[in-house]
Amino acid sequence: MRKSQKPFFAFLAAIAALVTSFSAAEGSDLVEPLILWSEDRVTAAGQGVAPESVESPGRARLMARRAAVLDLKRNLLEFVNGISIQSTTTLKDFMAYDEVKTSVEGTIRGVTIEKGTWDGQIYTVVGYLPMKNLRGAVASKVPDLKSREVPAYEGTGFDRLVLNLGDRPFQPSMILTVVSRSGKQVYGASFMDKETFVERGAFSLEEGEVSSRGISWGSSPAWAAEGKPLVISDDISVAQDGTLTISDEAASIIEANGFDFRIPCNVTIISKAAAVRGDSGKVRVAKQVLPQQGDR
Repeated sequence: MRKSQKPFFAFLAAIAALVTSFSAAEGSDLVEPLILWSEDRVTAAGQGVAPESVESPGRARLMARRAAVLDLKRNLLEFVNGISIQSTTTLKDFMAYDEVKTSVEGTIRGVTIEKGTWDGQIYTVVGYLPMKNLRGAVASKVPDLKSREVPAYEGTGFDRLVLNLGDRPFQPSMILTVVSRSGKQVYGASFMDKETFVERGAFSLEEGEVSSRGISWGSSPAWAAEGKPLVISDDISVAQDGTLTISDEAASIIEANGFDFRIPCNVTIISKAAAVRGDSGKVRVAKQVLPQQGDR
């Protein structure tokens, strides 16, 4: 980074140093950042207050908002580090690559602020990051994830895969891995088109259930917009790392299908209790004092 460019997180570090002493006196709130997989985004909150020396109400509000936005960005950075890319890696592992780190930091700089509230002392902001931006940051570093020719569905065979997990616990990762009972990989990075993965993700997550049991063929369920999904409900096991295991029979049907729906990532997970968060735990959102410096 050139000297003329101000390091993005150096200022956040200074903010964090002030939080330690200030929050002990004033208290703090706990806000839980969430990965909203079904909405394909990460959301979090931040809070800030102005220095006591600021007498102008308008200036106090402005400075408190700036502190809240910085707090939000710091919380997001801490949280996204723990997002699972594959079963054995997290985003923090990929931040060792300069281009990934630069991209992630740029994404966090551009966080979308959804709403802000001011109670006269504390400014609170809520914002979000599209998961698409985080996928784009790591896509070139995921082994086996390549650009592939995306086939067009011409009405032959199943047009997508639906894995109905019911109430089975499921911990999502950016890269969904599905294996057969005999250990053969049926879905993962080596099957996906990279550009489609960045744009849409490896899977979509929906909350609910389908009435079909086992392997079904025919008309789409009410929630399906179109096409002929291969719905698998029975004989699915979910590992703690999020890997799904299906029967050898189901795996052979996927491999023999006339349309390879795995390349365009036409895979849907149905869960009665859709997962909405990562595994970083609750993150402290401290009431921060913004340093009395000029606008940045």
